[in-house]
Amino acid sequence: WPLLGLALAGLPTFYVNSVTSKDFPLTLALLLGSYLLARSGRAVWAAVMFGCVVGSRPVAVIHGLPVALVLVAAMPKPLRLLAFLQFFVGSAAVAAAIYVPIFLKLGPDNLREPYRLAELSASLVLHRGTILVWGVLGLIALGVMVLGACWRRGPRAVGAAASPAERWAWFISAVFGIGFYVWLPSEPGYCIPALPFLLLLATQWTSRFALQIGCVLMMGAAFLGQDFRSPGALIVDRRERQAELLKVRGFTAFCATLPKPGVIICGSWEPIISVLDLASGGQRYTFLLAPDEIAQLIKTRTPIYYTPEMRAFEFRVHNIDLVAIGATDVRALYLKGQQP
Repeated sequence: WPLLGLALAGLPTFYVNSVTSKDFPLTLALLLGSYLLARSGRAVWAAVMFGCVVGSRPVAVIHGLPVALVLVAAMPKPLRLLAFLQFFVGSAAVAAAIYVPIFLKLGPDNLREPYRLAELSASLVLHRGTILVWGVLGLIALGVMVLGACWRRGPRAVGAAASPAERWAWFISAVFGIGFYVWLPSEPGYCIPALPFLLLLATQWTSRFALQIGCVLMMGAAFLGQDFRSPGALIVDRRERQAELLKVRGFTAFCATLPKPGVIICGSWEPIISVLDLASGGQRYTFLLAPDEIAQLIKTRTPIYYTPEMRAFEFRVHNIDLVAIGATDVRALYLKGQQP
């Protein structure tokens, strides 16, 4: 079992998301905790934990079905209906306690996903869901486990087989995780909820030796690149974040020199600027602008600045062309200032 935990931690997308502020590993930890409590028949505590799962990531509510399946199977028949009701009501109550204050303060629009993805090629979706999730070593490890299941000569990976309810629950959670990624393939991290359940399913069919070899390979997957010589996803991610930080600092330094203070649409750089307190020159940075915000800024004649990437993003999300409303391209201003 410790090898399985280390194997999961070593997978590229899990490792990378564990050293950033993403909520994928947190959601998964809470989900596994809910599974564990359900397995021991502790309906109320499983409900509390699962309510926190939904509070961490709303779409994770779909995993309530397999968790409830494990809980009901763990209870004596006369108590199954009561346990299910306790789980359902308790989870809903905890999730409501988390979301109602947000709903009252910000309204219902903040409880939905407002962004439409640009069309992604099938090859890119496949690359993100395989190489970026598992790494080359991880995919080799999966192959070893499959071979160990097809030609098992020794004992299975674990001594006692899981109950049918648990197997079905693991399978359903794995399918939900993969299915959500296929539906919204914007980040490899959306595959994370499927990873531990695929490993758990492997323990039921592959041999112990194959599982051990596979786990050891997965532990190094984040450090080794596709050609076995280039740096792995974790090292590349660190370099990219360091380079991005230099760009953000240069961007904010230039924006501080703009002639008029205004609102600068900067997308995913906004949290970085906010956390590092890089705003200066009276400028306000924002992820995107909603139509009512834009109308208010136009009314008060507050300058709006953007980058070309954010112009496309704003149009895709809110169907607003920033050029048409008189916003200013920051990059054009910068390039103009660089001319001799």
